[in-house]
Amino acid sequence: MACSISLARASSSPPECLRANDSLTASVDYTEDGDLKLGMRLEGINPDRDPNQPIILNLNVDNNIPQMLRSLQAVRSIEDILERRTAN
Repeated sequence: MACSISLARASSSPPECLRANDSLTASVDYTEDGDLKLGMRLEGINPDRDPNQPIILNLNVDNNIPQMLRSLQAVRSIEDILERRTAN
């Protein structure tokens, strides 16, 4: 069963695809200097595979957002230059 969960949910109730014994937790920390730390943990079971085997998925992402945006801008500039050169 596929489950899509938006972090921008207005409701505090869990998504319908989470079962009563499943849990989804998330943490977001964004500092003044642009460091983003995103943590997510999903716990549950997959009854189609093995209802006795718990599944635990942890995801942690760290990035400096302003630095990432500058890198993306630099890549875009290089792509634009290459496109102009190959068009001529």
